Amino acid sequence: MTRILCALIQLAAIALAAPLEDRQDLPTLKLPYGTWKAASYNVPADVYVFKNIRFAAPPLGNLRWAKPEPPLIETSIQNGSYGFVCTQSLPLLVSANGSNGLNGTSSGGNCLFLDIYVPSKALKQETKKLPVVVWIYGGGYSAGSKDGLISYGLYDGAGPITASNGNIIVVTFNYRVGVYGFLAGATVENEGIANAGLHDQYAAFEWVNKYISLVGGDPENVSAWGESAGAGSIYWLLTREGGTKDPLFHRAIVQSPAFQDKFDRNGSMEQDFQRFAQLAGCEGQGLACLRAKNASIINAANDAVISDPSAPVVFNPAPDGKYFRQHATLEYAQGHYWTSLDSVIPSHVIDEAELFVNPDITTDEQFDAYLRAVWPPYAVAGGIVSEIEARYPAVNSTHSPYKTEKDRMKAVSAQENFLCSTRALTTAYADKTYNVQFSAGDGTHGSDILPTWWNPYLTLNVLGIPIPFWIVTGNAGVSKAYQSYLVSHAMTGDPNSNRLIFNLPPTIQWPKVGSGGSFTNVLNVTNSGFELITDESYNKTICDFWIGIFTNVTAMGGYAP
Repeated sequence: MTRILCALIQLAAIALAAPLEDRQDLPTLKLPYGTWKAASYNVPADVYVFKNIRFAAPPLGNLRWAKPEPPLIETSIQNGSYGFVCTQSLPLLVSANGSNGLNGTSSGGNCLFLDIYVPSKALKQETKKLPVVVWIYGGGYSAGSKDGLISYGLYDGAGPITASNGNIIVVTFNYRVGVYGFLAGATVENEGIANAGLHDQYAAFEWVNKYISLVGGDPENVSAWGESAGAGSIYWLLTREGGTKDPLFHRAIVQSPAFQDKFDRNGSMEQDFQRFAQLAGCEGQGLACLRAKNASIINAANDAVISDPSAPVVFNPAPDGKYFRQHATLEYAQGHYWTSLDSVIPSHVIDEAELFVNPDITTDEQFDAYLRAVWPPYAVAGGIVSEIEARYPAVNSTHSPYKTEKDRMKAVSAQENFLCSTRALTTAYADKTYNVQFSAGDGTHGSDILPTWWNPYLTLNVLGIPIPFWIVTGNAGVSKAYQSYLVSHAMTGDPNSNRLIFNLPPTIQWPKVGSGGSFTNVLNVTNSGFELITDESYNKTICDFWIGIFTNVTAMGGYAP
């Protein structure tokens, strides 16, 4: 989440008004389990919005930490007004009494809904089926929703649809987050499923595959878009069951894939589970006890775990030995990933780690303590921390490239948790990728979200004065042009096919990435326009180092498939 976005959220007096219209003649979507009427019509964009369509049964009670089940039958026509955000938590938003104000429903999980943004032409039978973009939001796997930022213009499909001249359909959806979505460890594997949130995401793609043709979408032409946790999810979904499971999308835009590395299913991951179970009053009693608990108890324990400053990040995609057999980067390195994507855009921002490093780590001793806390004890005993410290030498050591411990922390965080995932994708789909470095704005993590969702029809209402949405993006010309590349990719697999040429600044021809120790032909997005660069930030040497670390930690723990 960028500083710009944080500032927006803090402007409580500002609301966005979308040009939506309630009409008597709104179309309906008839599904085998119910009928949904479009919730609204975006007049200038010529887009119908279907809201809060169930794509799975509410994951409550015995369905907690289980694979999503088919939706229940709805006997009355739904108008999209009923829907919830998945229960979630962010450390900075947890109040002193343990309530974070983000819990979308007291039932603790009745949230598996999706929205569809459909240009009117798609609903005409004579129209060719349109490409589909499916968005997976970020939020650190502990927060986020399809609606969480919609009032700030983000995740509103009318923007990309407008850029496509009405030639794509956009789908957004919720998935379980926090303890509901990413609880893992041996007990969860044996009594339920780990990575429930990833299974929710797959269920959403299954829904698109089955039903998107009913609103004029082409199930054989689906793009997965995601940023941060959403991008990390795409990264993991491509390795499901050792890469043998069709992810049900054909292209991908993967913006800053982010996740913390997890390995120790029987050790530290199981300890995280037991800590949560104790907080929820289910110590030693397993998932049966947790499934029977009132949602308010689970929510409070979720808050407590996430807001604990002494504990490493708990909720992330994690190996489970079955659906996600081992660390995803190792699956890519070993060739165990879905190879049949048409085209991929892996991207990163120029300063991925700025928002995530701990400013309190200012000495070599604190850096060492941090590493010992985040890696499994058996890996620490096996010398993993020493290997990392040798690769990233102390500030006061000879030939160290770092001026401060923050610089050192940023290098580790950026390369381990962001950039080498980008390299793994680029290497896996070597002849199918177009790479991006996003340097516009402040170039920090999430700064590419606003341009991705640029929308000419949204306005800010500030004290009754309408302000166009493009002012918020900081650079309308760059945002429109950047978005045109992404939308072109969704339409044809080639970001150049429908890019804005007559624009200020103009777009440039964007070749597929060049291979080598460092990648060439990387599109650098700047405040003044676009250029092609050689990107040194995720070179082969450093990423091979991390593959070696992940391989050794997996083998040391006995977790190799």
